[in-house]
Amino acid sequence: MFEAWSKPGQIRRWAAPAQGWQFDIADFDFRVGGGASFAFGPTGEVPYVDTTRYDDIVPDRRIVTAYAIAKGAMRISLSVSCLECVAQAGGTLLRVTETGVFLDGSETVATRKGGVAHQLSQLADYIGAR
Repeated sequence: MFEAWSKPGQIRRWAAPAQGWQFDIADFDFRVGGGASFAFGPTGEVPYVDTTRYDDIVPDRRIVTAYAIAKGAMRISLSVSCLECVAQAGGTLLRVTETGVFLDGSETVATRKGGVAHQLSQLADYIGAR
């Protein structure tokens, strides 16, 4: 499961936040202190841009990031996210903890939760197909 988050070729296969949206990876430097830039959104519209910094990586166990999302010149949110892979009998539990600040009402906890839930569903389908 860890590779699905740490390899750009795998991320492209599952991470689009909505069905039919474009999802591009502009930069990807998966190491502590490295970063990534993702652009996504409905085709033909100004994309959302996620600028991520990798703050902690423990292979096969944990990824901690700080990231900002903007659409054009409008900053939407700032977040810290921790993904933990916990070995369990018969599989791996993925624990996602996120703290966010949503700026100027352009996003809410509910919309972020819905987007993350959609991505996790796509991730489950991707891993299940492998």
